[in-house]
Amino acid sequence: TKPIRLVTLQQIILDVLASRSDETIGEFSPVLKELFETLGHEKALGVSWIFFEELEQFINQCNQGIFSHDNHALAEAAHKIKGAAAMLGLDLLETTFAQLESDAHKDNIRDLNNRIQSLEHVAKQSEAMFIHYVSLNVK
Repeated sequence: TKPIRLVTLQQIILDVLASRSDETIGEFSPVLKELFETLGHEKALGVSWIFFEELEQFINQCNQGIFSHDNHALAEAAHKIKGAAAMLGLDLLETTFAQLESDAHKDNIRDLNNRIQSLEHVAKQSEAMFIHYVSLNVK
């Protein structure tokens, strides 16, 4: 891992706290439980891992500057990820991407690099929560 600037860490913390509303970090969404019950363990895992791969690709595209001057494309990409996160019951990611989408539509993206670092943090946190959920419900 690379060192993180204090200002970046503060922004990550603020973003996470702002996006959490009343959600508890360790709380599992009923949507996630229903997904596993409806699709079955293997299919739900497959769909979920595809989502996390797509999320990683999006973050990589952001890091490469793909969206640095195209807020419309950024808003569209954030919208897609927001919807997929909602379908998986990943509330923290859904809220975070909803805010990014809204800000992109309003041309209110001030420091995309810090936003992307914050998204990376939330993505890792959500993936860790998902892995924890799966480990508790191994069949």
